[in-house]
Amino acid sequence: MHSSNAVRAAQTVHQVPDLDPDEIERVAEQAFQRYSYDGSSASALPKRKGKGVAIAWFRNDLRILDNEVLFKAWASSEAVLPVYCVDPRNFGTTHYFGFPKTGGGPRKIQANWSQDQTLFDLWKNGCTGYPLIDANMKELLSTGFMSNRGRQIVCSFLVRDMGIDWRMGAEWFETCLLDYDPCSNYGNWTYGAGVGNDPREDRYFSIPKQAQNYDPEGEFVAFWLPQLRALPKEKRNFPGMSYIKPIVALKFGNTKTINNRATTSGTRREESKWKGGRGNRS
Repeated sequence: MHSSNAVRAAQTVHQVPDLDPDEIERVAEQAFQRYSYDGSSASALPKRKGKGVAIAWFRNDLRILDNEVLFKAWASSEAVLPVYCVDPRNFGTTHYFGFPKTGGGPRKIQANWSQDQTLFDLWKNGCTGYPLIDANMKELLSTGFMSNRGRQIVCSFLVRDMGIDWRMGAEWFETCLLDYDPCSNYGNWTYGAGVGNDPREDRYFSIPKQAQNYDPEGEFVAFWLPQLRALPKEKRNFPGMSYIKPIVALKFGNTKTINNRATTSGTRREESKWKGGRGNRS
């Protein structure tokens, strides 16, 4: 049984051919010209069969065999130049030094960011009314650390649900993080705000979904929010009237409206239901 499964699995593996050693220098030169500072047009570079060179970034998946992204890059290009980023911080650094993932130049996206200091202070002090957000922010204040998942969630909440300027969040992280790195920090905040290296402008993390997936028994929030420890495990992330009132309603990724704050009725609905919403959610 195991042998036949292995055979079938092997038959589905995409073998990406090696590049002829004689062509490595030419391909590398073409790739670096394409992504250099001199503004050379990719269309002006020599191509064979009109395919050119593809650069495949390996940020999370280092597989050479059975890697769909790598195989598609090879299938549609004359040659593939793989770039490995084992340390995620280097992913941001490469863009800072002019080696972009999605093309050069800043993205021109119009957003109506709020700079409401009162709301921002509630976020940074962990007093938003959403246990998962508050626990992560209190961990940051106490330890100078926050998990990668937590950073993405609190960023999404600040930008998408509160409509606050992402730069305020990035500056606060710069103040607190012990592992602060400018390229990683600001790169990830622009990514989360939809103005950086991400084809999706409306990336959104649903707080209820994240809580259910990553802290289903409320152990994390109970550790940082002692007032929730007496609640049943399934209620710790959804405490209702047993916790402070949410400062905003969840907007489900809507940052394009002029007013991103919650209405009174909207806040009541979120307190009573607090369910996942529409749109792009992670």
